[in-house]
Amino acid sequence: MRRITAFLLAFILLTGTGALAQSLPPNSPGATPPVDRLAPRTMVVTGGVTVHAEPTSTSPAIGSLKAGQRVEVLNGNGESGWYRLAQGGYAIMDHLQPAETAGSSTTK
Repeated sequence: MRRITAFLLAFILLTGTGALAQSLPPNSPGATPPVDRLAPRTMVVTGGVTVHAEPTSTSPAIGSLKAGQRVEVLNGNGESGWYRLAQGGYAIMDHLQPAETAGSSTTK
């Protein structure tokens, strides 16, 4: 019995909680939402946005974006509501719009 317990403990420590979250169905609490691939494109920030380490609002904040700022988006998912940024991290889609529809008054 101790061998099994030691094995399980070692497995959990080596794999971390990421393995458990990845095995959960997409709509389960704790599951990381999928992020679809898009062609890289420039987006304009329309309001203050927090940049997170993972595509969930509960993941650590690693930065922020200001209104009018331009960012390169690598991919995103309308279902999850998050974009993956070229600079690193994830931003919620609500305050980002394609640069070509943002008008010429935005600044870089």
